[in-house]
Amino acid sequence: MGRTLKYKLPERTDSDGDVITLTVGKLPSFVTFNDPEFEFAPVTDEDRGTKSINIVLNDGKTTTTYTLKVTVFTVPFAQ
Repeated sequence: MGRTLKYKLPERTDSDGDVITLTVGKLPSFVTFNDPEFEFAPVTDEDRGTKSINIVLNDGKTTTTYTLKVTVFTVPFAQ
């Protein structure tokens, strides 16, 4: 907690050349998404634990759903 982490999704490609649309499900309050990058900035005790984010890809023919799991925990500071 108290640190920001960024995670960039890999490039989306389709073997048929179809355009791939991406939809992101409900985000936890400490997560923002600006395609293709997530930013995680947990700050409260409620942010701790494992959260799931659904990512849906669709090329007009096939839909694939992935789940990104994020675990936030408190690391004690060394004194």
